[in-house]
Amino acid sequence: MTDIPEDIGQFVRYDATTGKLFWLVDVGAAREGDEAGNRGNRGYLKFRLRGRYFVAHRVAWFLATGEQPPERIDHKDLDRANNRLGNLRPATPTQNNANCRSKRDGMKGVTKLRSGRYQAQVKCRGKNHYLGSFGTEDEAAEAYASKAAELFGEFARAA
Repeated sequence: MTDIPEDIGQFVRYDATTGKLFWLVDVGAAREGDEAGNRGNRGYLKFRLRGRYFVAHRVAWFLATGEQPPERIDHKDLDRANNRLGNLRPATPTQNNANCRSKRDGMKGVTKLRSGRYQAQVKCRGKNHYLGSFGTEDEAAEAYASKAAELFGEFARAA
């Protein structure tokens, strides 16, 4: 990741209450006071300044803390446009991946088997943890949630 320029505070300000960035100067079609950033194709707010694109959560981190943002910043509530400082936290790639929604229909970490039973498993740091076969989807989901909490702590998300 590219560092945030030290002078970015001359162009945008961070509102800690809303988590939004606002222009302090006219830039292109944007006017002073306008909100900085539009949703990109991955859902993050981003804006262009001096020929570079910046994602709002990294700029918000820099302006709120005075420190360059960590390599990864996790949005606790999964809303990539919610850049309130209380919703942002440094994360490892494993932690960031743990705090995500299920990628398909059904419960996270649960697969329906041909037999009609449900298998639970969780992957952490490249290792697959097989948790067993269960009679119901809820039992398998409970096993996943328990192991995910053990492995990922506050970053665990069961759904």
